Amino acid sequence: MALNLFEVFVAFYIGGVITAMAVIYYPSYEIIKELDRNNIVVKSPIISFLVTFVIFFIMFPFVSWILIFDDKVERFINGFVKGVLGINGRG
Repeated sequence: MALNLFEVFVAFYIGGVITAMAVIYYPSYEIIKELDRNNIVVKSPIISFLVTFVIFFIMFPFVSWILIFDDKVERFINGFVKGVLGINGRG
């Protein structure tokens, strides 16, 4: 039986979200774990993974734009880590 367009879209969408988790979330998690072992993200890794997965799933059309460019990935990771750690990057 041939795949219909919706099944192909869902497969690419979920694959993209998993890629975003591997490229953005996992490196961010490792940096946070190194810098602050008492952070809520490190203390509750399953919950933080699920929350991030849901956010990436909802916002994937915008996150996919970040995945295309390496410099944007680095900037996103930097901002994500600063946001989780409560570091104000301004001033």
